[in-house]
Amino acid sequence: MQLRKNSFSLANIVSLLLLFAAYPVAHAFILPQDADDIPPSPYLRIDPEKIVMSDRDDRVPCGECHALEYDAWKETPHSTGFDSMHRSKSAQGILERMDFRLAKRESLCLRCHYTATQPGEQAKAIAGVSCESCHGAARDWEAVHNDYGPGADHATETAEHKAQRIQASIDGGMLRPTDNLYGVAANCFECHTVPSEELVDVGKHASGSDFELVEWSENIRHNFVQAQWSNDENNRAPTAERKRVMYVVGRMLDYEYSMRGLAEASTSGRYAKSMERRITSAVRELEKIAFISMIPQVDEVLKNHKNVQLIPDNKNPILAVAEQVRSLGQAFTLEQDGANIEPIDRLIAGENVSLPPPEVEETPVAETPAGGAPATGAAPAGNAPAAGNTSASGNTGAAPPPSQPAFEVVGSKRTVPAWFTSSQYEVTLANCARCHTQADEWLVDDPHYGTARIIQSESASAVRIATNYGLTRSQMKQGNQICMQCHGTIPAGSESASIFDGVTCEGCHGPSSGYEKPHRKDRSQGFALGMVELKNASVLAGNCSRCHHISDERLISAGHPSGDGYNVASGLASIKHWPDDENIERDGPYPEVNPGAVSSAFASIVSSRPVPNVPIAPLQAAPAVASNTPAPPPQGSTQQRPSTSSASTRGAQAVSTPPRPPPQRPARSVPRPATPRPEAINLPPSPAVSDSTSTEDILLLVKERLELLYKALGRNQ
Repeated sequence: MQLRKNSFSLANIVSLLLLFAAYPVAHAFILPQDADDIPPSPYLRIDPEKIVMSDRDDRVPCGECHALEYDAWKETPHSTGFDSMHRSKSAQGILERMDFRLAKRESLCLRCHYTATQPGEQAKAIAGVSCESCHGAARDWEAVHNDYGPGADHATETAEHKAQRIQASIDGGMLRPTDNLYGVAANCFECHTVPSEELVDVGKHASGSDFELVEWSENIRHNFVQAQWSNDENNRAPTAERKRVMYVVGRMLDYEYSMRGLAEASTSGRYAKSMERRITSAVRELEKIAFISMIPQVDEVLKNHKNVQLIPDNKNPILAVAEQVRSLGQAFTLEQDGANIEPIDRLIAGENVSLPPPEVEETPVAETPAGGAPATGAAPAGNAPAAGNTSASGNTGAAPPPSQPAFEVVGSKRTVPAWFTSSQYEVTLANCARCHTQADEWLVDDPHYGTARIIQSESASAVRIATNYGLTRSQMKQGNQICMQCHGTIPAGSESASIFDGVTCEGCHGPSSGYEKPHRKDRSQGFALGMVELKNASVLAGNCSRCHHISDERLISAGHPSGDGYNVASGLASIKHWPDDENIERDGPYPEVNPGAVSSAFASIVSSRPVPNVPIAPLQAAPAVASNTPAPPPQGSTQQRPSTSSASTRGAQAVSTPPRPPPQRPARSVPRPATPRPEAINLPPSPAVSDSTSTEDILLLVKERLELLYKALGRNQ
């Protein structure tokens, strides 16, 4: 039989380095293979005393009967990682930072990358991720699994004895996908989601990998059961009905284990934010399932989700929700055979299922909001406001006397700025951090990451500008309106719903639906498939100018800062998160871009797209907006996404994580290089204030000046 092989580069293997933290036996995760005692190493996931695999021949005992399954396993990263994983530069760096000498002796690596025994005081790896890693340590079920009854074999075993044999095997700890798909698949997510804050924040390990169960199962498929007893040696694919069940189970497990991961978070660092992103992505996928198919267990998961606060150090409530998901997932696999959830085929095929718009009723805001007398002139230089105009942060000011005429903004309403170009590719919220761990570490501390929260938290500046523009509070948060084109990363299928993230990797590097998978294997393929060639000075300048140079008439008139005076070279210096020589192997030197060339290209774009000379809305308080939308929850609480779970729309709910204070990051063993700073600091003139300017507005203007100063110094805020 010729087994179909999969191509895995070193980067793929490194991306699967999902090491687990050292937990005592009674840790938070309720694992399918938990034993009452796993003595005495805290690094073992399976009781080493119950492992029956031979340390001299990994074919013994499972591969002796399941020969074709064994041959298939030997070709997968689960097996080959035993010889290659620990040698990678990335793995060596993680071991060093976590103060482990060897990957295969008493280290966190043993939990997920190896099958380990403990012949003495130290546990040691004897194979990669083996049969017993997924189907359970076999000491208590191996013998009964092979016993067909006195004088009988598989063909002559009675139905009664078979039922007894299967139950005895399960009682002995065997995990059978036929009987317990949720439990077997949970093994995957135990290791493809990393429940260790220290490992991610200190060890700089990837926070997990994208894991769609149906797709991944194709990479490791070893369904040769029929070959054991016939001449049929086909590696059988699952039926369409089985794939549907697997798909839903995988999405529920992704959510469950992302929640379990967040439960381990104690600070708002990279680890916590990575788990939050996994959760919001998992919820989005569950919403799509709920929208197209009637699955009560999925509806219940989403219902429970909206009642929990997604914040660090909230362990017990988050774990309680995870436990509910486990019960619901197991109930789903027992009750569902996949026959009546055919719409799930659309999701398996990768179809873009769009979620419905929010079910929110709001009184429309007048296109000419009440306010003061018109103010004319071009947008102020830099990000500072002219006297009486909008500040860089969109800060609000005191409303003018009622006797003054209403202010009228000019220009046409748009959903996308006129200078934006469309792409045939879609944003997928790809997990770039699986390889680009250094870039991910930078991102979660950078202001780009929080751009959506300015709007989602309904800041006074955002509400005032949106209101002047003619948008309601809920509309300004949606991906099909103009605000989030720059403030958010808009995933495909959620354009009319809430945004899940600020400006992330795809916001600058391009929508990933075309290039993500090819890029993992060959970086050169990405540019023809939607990836932005940011090593080209002209392309880079154009990319930055989309959002750092605003020339939309109505936005400027509504009070949005133009970005006039933005220094692209200083901006690039402050966001440098490259190269990552430890995690990314290169054939030659890293190609740097000349800052002068970028500045010249940026200046050319600014010249060709000047800031319009239009009336600018005066600094004023945002008009009251009649709405049934509840006030934003306090910091650290959960914000509810629009409901789509009614009988008429068949949807569910999700959560948008509220803003959090800057995280307290753990000490790093390797300090980040100092950020280059400009030799001179040139700030625009301070805006004028008068006796009528409110205290709140003065404080907001002071805050703006500090932001400009930090930006000029190249510091994160």
